[in-house]
Amino acid sequence: MFAKLGLDTKEEKKKLKLREQTIIDDFRVIDMYDAAIRRDLKTYQDRTGNWVKKFSSNDDAKLFATAQFGRYREVENFIQNHFSNPDAIRREVERREGK
Repeated sequence: MFAKLGLDTKEEKKKLKLREQTIIDDFRVIDMYDAAIRRDLKTYQDRTGNWVKKFSSNDDAKLFATAQFGRYREVENFIQNHFSNPDAIRREVERREGK
């Protein structure tokens, strides 16, 4: 987005001033969005593996967020069960790398 405004470098972006009562309080949010949608890739077909989605309604967005983040306890248990022993993880990585 910033490139279209002729603001390609961090120094040029710093020149922008935010007004009070703005929706975005930090322009780095736009940089994060560009990174999340993989704007670095030219074709949409190559932009896979990101979590940015278009929504047609608030309910649509809520459904997606619930599906993505509603099972956090399950994920937390998986992480605790599989990654709580650093030595075991190191041995497994070394085994897979053939060391």
